[in-house]
Amino acid sequence: MRPHRAPASRACIARLHRAPASCACIVRLHRAPASRACITRLHRAPASRACIVPLLLSHFANRGMQSLEFASMKTPSSPSKNILLVRGLYEAFAAGNVPAVLAAFDPHILWNEAENFPYADGNPYIGPEAVLHGVFARCVGEWDGFSVAIEELLDAGDTIVALGRYGGTCKATGRVQHTQLVHVWRVNGGKLVRFQQYADTLQVAKVMGKA
Repeated sequence: MRPHRAPASRACIARLHRAPASCACIVRLHRAPASRACITRLHRAPASRACIVPLLLSHFANRGMQSLEFASMKTPSSPSKNILLVRGLYEAFAAGNVPAVLAAFDPHILWNEAENFPYADGNPYIGPEAVLHGVFARCVGEWDGFSVAIEELLDAGDTIVALGRYGGTCKATGRVQHTQLVHVWRVNGGKLVRFQQYADTLQVAKVMGKA
């Protein structure tokens, strides 16, 4: 069931987008089977951003990156502006601040998932909206407790490398992932202009029942 076919849900989503105090309602929507079906389709409907942003915010704030521990994340002793930019992006995720994450992206960011990763079917994703609907929405729609635990950030000037692991339970199989990851970010003019993911794709395929 899509939100626009259910006036009550639409009204609720509209209120949530305007009123942060209504987060409890967002959580109920996220837990309802019909809402989960909606989330999995949102990446195909760019016009649904007003719906997906509050849902993503609720997910990451309440169930998402709980394993992201910045106290143990290794960074250079004198972090550069680019390190701080990428670190701030992961902190925004941990806080459920999806708009801040998107604001860190260049309007024409070029985003590539790892070859053979489930979400590589949309490569390259160009622009924040494409990433929002093609990647983030699917992470929420297909995983319970999806998380990104960053263990270390490496500074290579205009290139920042993040090392860590994905976590979460695949809704389709009930299996838990602990997937090794590498994120390579390219920075220009204080914005993130390119992203390349590397990951243990075999691990993800096994967890999702595709291998």
